[in-house]
Amino acid sequence: MKYAARIIAHFEEIAGAVLLLGMCAAATLQAGSRLLSQITTAIRPVFWTEEACTLLFIWLCFVGASYALRTGDHFAVEVLRDKLPAPAARLLRLLCMAAVVFFAALLVWFGGQMTYRSLAITMPALQVPRSVAYAAVPAGGGLMLIRAAEMFGRELGLCGRKPQVEGGGE
Repeated sequence: MKYAARIIAHFEEIAGAVLLLGMCAAATLQAGSRLLSQITTAIRPVFWTEEACTLLFIWLCFVGASYALRTGDHFAVEVLRDKLPAPAARLLRLLCMAAVVFFAALLVWFGGQMTYRSLAITMPALQVPRSVAYAAVPAGGGLMLIRAAEMFGRELGLCGRKPQVEGGGE
């Protein structure tokens, strides 16, 4: 159980590492096949790797967005929050989290619609539905919803340890 909890807690790092490794492997295969095709005519360049790298990169971006949310690495302007008293700074943090939840829910909703509409379109090189690429949008939004719920729970003291109050001079 503890092992599963650690995997869930670090899902974005694990998925990101696998996606990045896949991108590196596909790019290496592409470069190697091009090099070998210049040496001998018996080998032709692999044609599907560019599309595979693009697909993996799309997924990496959305998984990475969830990771950045979990670690607090998204861009934020904290000048106002730092000037507010502690209760107002906490309220502002909760409002920002609510905005993140709203945006992530939009990603899930509209990304799901976009994914469904693209089921019949096939990616030319990989011969997989384009919805495989578009599914990264609702999946990333769903991961962000989960991480935002964790942040709300910690901020409200419902789960885990309560965060340190930053800013908010008294």
